[in-house]
Amino acid sequence: MRQREKITKYQIRGRMFGYIIVVLFFLTLSIAGCVGTQANPVSERENITTPESTASADVAATSENVESAPPYQENPEKLPKPASMLSPGARCNYQDDGKNNDISIAFIQSTTRGSFFFQTKSGSIIVKPPPGNRLVLLSFKVCHMGSRSVSDQQITTPGLPSFKLYDYHNIYSPKYISIDDGSFIESTYLNKFDEFKRPIYPWTGNIVHHTSIGELYCETILNRKEMKEGWLLFIVPEEFSIQDAYIGVETDSPGETFYWSLS
Repeated sequence: MRQREKITKYQIRGRMFGYIIVVLFFLTLSIAGCVGTQANPVSERENITTPESTASADVAATSENVESAPPYQENPEKLPKPASMLSPGARCNYQDDGKNNDISIAFIQSTTRGSFFFQTKSGSIIVKPPPGNRLVLLSFKVCHMGSRSVSDQQITTPGLPSFKLYDYHNIYSPKYISIDDGSFIESTYLNKFDEFKRPIYPWTGNIVHHTSIGELYCETILNRKEMKEGWLLFIVPEEFSIQDAYIGVETDSPGETFYWSLS
């Protein structure tokens, strides 16, 4: 009996020891599994892209593209501004190429328009810029101040190609308007004048002089003490800013160009 009891005790102890080993083994596996499940989601979250994060990435890319997109100008290089510019209303004096006549020129004011019209025998014609553009009009006054010559007492006011409008990136030339259909005509020097000393455009007949906004500027012959005032017409993009622009005119005096800010 005692031997059987001893055997039974040993068996019980062995079984208990085995149970302990099994429990410890499973406990070790469960702990390792918990650690793995806590570690894996972190790594998975690092690789998962949620819809919100995708949208945020797209918005960031779009904002970056907008900021880096080039502005409306055709020329990406900034044009250097002249060292000195005059204010609107300031008058500049110069002489003609023969040094016989004194001339003054002044930029008076600027304005913008979406359209204007002029009258013909058949009725009124509306002048509009191409889509995405607008009209900038600059008023200039030219005076024949006096003459030093008996034989040469006439001057010709600066032609349209003498004027250039500048912003930070572009250069614009003024336009004529055809009296036939209101179309825009590229500026050129005119050498033919009518009986009123007004220039005639050589290819399409007369150009427009009087409009609903006033008289348009053009190349004109002036005698002593006569004056010419009118609007220069420019076509510019909608984004054009008066505050950033300036106007220049090249005179008959070699290398002499005057500049005015528009505001």
